[in-house]
Amino acid sequence: MRVFLCSFATSNIYQNLKNDISIYFDGNFPTLQNLHVTQYFFGDIDKQMLLDIIEILDNFDFKQEHCTIKSLGSFGTIPKVIFGNVYNTKEFQRVNNFITSKISKTSNLYKPHLTLLRVKKIKNQNYHELFKKYEDVEIAQTSQKYSLVESTLTQNGAIYKTIKSYL
Repeated sequence: MRVFLCSFATSNIYQNLKNDISIYFDGNFPTLQNLHVTQYFFGDIDKQMLLDIIEILDNFDFKQEHCTIKSLGSFGTIPKVIFGNVYNTKEFQRVNNFITSKISKTSNLYKPHLTLLRVKKIKNQNYHELFKKYEDVEIAQTSQKYSLVESTLTQNGAIYKTIKSYL
């Protein structure tokens, strides 16, 4: 099973944002109910690893942190992913560092972000105008809880099932 820890997000401007992004890019948008900031991606794991992860997370002292997502960014010189930047991330980093110390012996570089689009095609090369339009614009806010989620990938997008929530 494919599993990650996240904080779900809400947005009052998501439809308008999707319309604006669609002027410049083709790709797959998450549904509004699937908007989230990934805390840690565990990948494809078996049932025993899931039980181990739950035990680790059950022993962590989660603290509430309200995060704002504003401005747009992209991964890749040629954009492959369009995302919202996450601010107020001290607790996100603390969670990530804890999980990394318990599960992985290598450093996990972490850039908190909310994925808005996986780019399939650039339709308009002036996409920098889109980034300028949304500079310092609040796009979304995270919930106050963390969710351990199973993700099943389908042709119609990912299907998420919450395994356990914290806080």
